[in-house]
Amino acid sequence: MVDSSRRAFLAGGIAAGSIGIAGCTGDIPGLGTDDGNGEDEGTSLPSFHSWLYAPEAVGIGPYTYTYADGETFEDGTSDRSSPNIGWALETIRYGDNEQFDDVDHAVSIDYRDERTTFGAVIAGGFDVAEIQSEINESTTEEDDVETATHRSYDVYYDDQYAIAIGDESLPTYLMGNAGDAQDATGRDIVETMIDARAGDAARLHAGDESADRLLREQGERTVVFGAPTLQGDAESLFESAGDDETPAVEAAGFTLDADEENTDYRVTVITADPVDDTGAFADTLSVLEWFDEPTSTQEGVVLTYEGGATGDGEPDGEESPPEMSFAVEIDRGTARITHTGGETIPVSDLAVRFERDGRTQTIPFESVSSVDDVRPGHTTTVGVDGADPGSELRVVWTPGPDVLYVESVPRTTNSRPDASFAVEIDRGTARITHTDGETIPVSDLAVRFERDGQTQTIPFESVSSVDDVRPGHTTTVGVDGADPGSELRVVWTPGPAVLHVESVPETSSSQLNASFAIEFDLSRDTATVHHTGGDSVPADELDVVVHGERSRDVAWSELSSDRTVERGDSVTVDLTEGDYGGLLFVGWRPEGEILERREIPSP
Repeated sequence: MVDSSRRAFLAGGIAAGSIGIAGCTGDIPGLGTDDGNGEDEGTSLPSFHSWLYAPEAVGIGPYTYTYADGETFEDGTSDRSSPNIGWALETIRYGDNEQFDDVDHAVSIDYRDERTTFGAVIAGGFDVAEIQSEINESTTEEDDVETATHRSYDVYYDDQYAIAIGDESLPTYLMGNAGDAQDATGRDIVETMIDARAGDAARLHAGDESADRLLREQGERTVVFGAPTLQGDAESLFESAGDDETPAVEAAGFTLDADEENTDYRVTVITADPVDDTGAFADTLSVLEWFDEPTSTQEGVVLTYEGGATGDGEPDGEESPPEMSFAVEIDRGTARITHTGGETIPVSDLAVRFERDGRTQTIPFESVSSVDDVRPGHTTTVGVDGADPGSELRVVWTPGPDVLYVESVPRTTNSRPDASFAVEIDRGTARITHTDGETIPVSDLAVRFERDGQTQTIPFESVSSVDDVRPGHTTTVGVDGADPGSELRVVWTPGPAVLHVESVPETSSSQLNASFAIEFDLSRDTATVHHTGGDSVPADELDVVVHGERSRDVAWSELSSDRTVERGDSVTVDLTEGDYGGLLFVGWRPEGEILERREIPSP
């Protein structure tokens, strides 16, 4: 496999070239076709279309595309790009790379249902020999990076990533990545893009009428984003929220043109049937929420909406970000995001963004929450499994977009251990027994509890001489003065993650004085529990607990007809093969106390 620095280079290559994109529109060297301009009758296709292959050429499925002409975008829109533009350019604006400077143009394709799968081409702005030297120097024999030649391009690839470098009218850099679940590879993506440009692979517009119409309507502009098939984030952006009689959106996209004074945004929507009321239809599209009154034109099933921003960077109908605060806890691939104070905000206006394998992931709050509004005190749980350790998790107000809160993803990538515990608290001492599950290094465990309202933390290694805490091991911790009724927590510190919670008794002394003995008859696969002395106990207050492969609790009253358990009484439970090597407990239910415990011997 490629080491982390190599993967970062391969995965970040597209973004690396796009931070400084600079160039012009028109007939673009390095982005045009090798076999003419691709025009049919009517409006011509934009020159970048030649890189866009037909989805069936690779076999992964439909994708969205983004084109950026750098100089106009960088100089004319840096202070006033809409949230839609920023969202579309996430792929080609993420990261940086010292090898790229003044890139002319960039094109990306994104499989938005599988955000780890994408391709990109960057034209100009780098030295071919320098890039090739950097790759060769940072790749060792231990890496699985292979090389090949495809047409006039040098290709570097492994089982997932690929880059291709060529030097035609402009130095050209391609990058591809395919997720683990895909049949295709990053190499398939970049080589098919090269073939499409040369005219030897089917192009996107050739077999897709909606894609052809969308590309021609959008034309050659500073930034172009298109979704010939609605999927992933694009679906939530363009899908109409109207009733069943509202025509469905089949394809959509938006474009941007800008100069020093003004920025013009244009949204193109292709519907299954003509729309009767373009103004009412605009109200059903979230992509247009940013504008107060966009102008509209209609030609059959093609609708075009336009809005703008002036040189002060204030778009039509722009809102100010809300005043609100958050607290975020990230544990085991899950982020718990709590609105701790400030304004109530519609759930549709919030999203979480984070990086996975160097790629920005966006999860709208409304996709994981059933509420209409996020109010102070509300907690939203979002799956962030695989988030890059040390990267940022951002709570974003999407109409802006503005970042409302930033939390660092913990650097540990370990998963919470699968382990269970039983805790007995008596006379200022907690006896914590690892009852089942994984062995854990003693340095990874601690006990936390409150004393006079202040959290106390006691590492296991400060009170235990073992290196590892295994099933059956008991650790004794002094918790004198713990606040009655508060929680005692067994914590896995790398997470941190709470593995067990026990309530501190209101009284610190045991209320039951009774003793029990446990005998095993392995020839009959049984265990017998005897009351050997002390207080009598109501039968429905006692449990016999077996912790084996399948833990189970059996009430004493289910094993005996006695209503009260007195000295000399006994019950017998059957054991299974999965119980051997586990533990058997006698528990007093009212206070959760363990009155006796034994390890179940193996035959």
